Amino acid sequence: MERESVSPRTLLKYLKNTLENPHEVKFRQIRIANKLFWNQVWITACRGVLHILGFEEHGPFIEMGPNGMLPASRIQQLSKTISDLEVILPYIENYSSIHNQPPGTDGVGRAGYHNIGIHTRSNFA
Repeated sequence: MERESVSPRTLLKYLKNTLENPHEVKFRQIRIANKLFWNQVWITACRGVLHILGFEEHGPFIEMGPNGMLPASRIQQLSKTISDLEVILPYIENYSSIHNQPPGTDGVGRAGYHNIGIHTRSNFA
């Protein structure tokens, strides 16, 4: 799957749902194959944040508190992470909008060849 624009907002939404409904499995469990989740969380650095917070992979899901209960320490950690993300989110999004491509990117490939499209063997036959 192709990566879409990445923003921690999606991660923030999942974390808030988990925090607001810690005793409901449907809010602590996320289907990994969900397109939005896959593109904006799972294949980004946000995946590591989930693991650090205690989410674990269980088959087609990633879940926090698979035993049904979240300890108070885990809830406090979630709350702190959400608070921190809300503070830094504007800076992350501003940086992303300014730096869509690495500095120096001007349409010329690594070896100095101009990007003129995708070539296949049939293009040269």
